[in-house]
Amino acid sequence: MVRRAAAGKLGEFAKVVELDYVKSDLIPLFSHLAQDEQDSVRLLAIEACVQVSEPLSLARAKDGCTVKLSSAVSFTNNVLAMDEVSSRNFQQ
Repeated sequence: MVRRAAAGKLGEFAKVVELDYVKSDLIPLFSHLAQDEQDSVRLLAIEACVQVSEPLSLARAKDGCTVKLSSAVSFTNNVLAMDEVSSRNFQQ
């Protein structure tokens, strides 16, 4: 229940904290929640994906810097893995 609540509020939280905190703590938390054993937690985490990534996009646009490729690849792989898991669960 706590993980589900955390996943549901993760996107909102990402909008109001500093970018360094998003990179160092929220993205790893997102990755962990996106691989949770409960479907409801995973689905809420995936819904928060766009909101969690928005501060990174804004920082990139403002600073002209790029997000580390390894972080982007890892983030994308987690989203794709969750899509695959979700697809398998809906087919059963």
